Amino acid sequence: DPPEGVSAPQLKTLLRCRASKVPQDAVVRCNSTASAWSVASAAGHPLDIDLGATCDIAHFSTQGRHPLTRLYPHVSMNPETKRKRFRVEDEEHNAFSIKPGRRYQGPWWTVKCEKGDVGQKEYPAQWLEPQWVSKYELWARGEEQ
Repeated sequence: DPPEGVSAPQLKTLLRCRASKVPQDAVVRCNSTASAWSVASAAGHPLDIDLGATCDIAHFSTQGRHPLTRLYPHVSMNPETKRKRFRVEDEEHNAFSIKPGRRYQGPWWTVKCEKGDVGQKEYPAQWLEPQWVSKYELWARGEEQ
């Protein structure tokens, strides 16, 4: 949702950086982990944002990378048994009850991914670290009339 008092829709922007590829959905209010511009990959080059039209800017905001999340607990087939037996992450420490041959039915929680989580795919290391800028410069370029 837009900040309080902002009623205009977001502008259709074009995002560019000379040194690296920029996902076009790397904008505020997009909560996808992959949708972020990497300052490290930019190697000192700025992020250029083309607003596509001449306009007055009343508000501007930034947002850090959305954290990588997963469903907890992770459920997998137990390769050590010959019968169908599902293995549930942390089942020995929790009251998760699963009957042999039946799949775990929940409850589930969305949690932040941590390095080494069970069943986690390989993601870029930067996706697991908080990312934001502590300061930025906002420059404007307009066409002369």
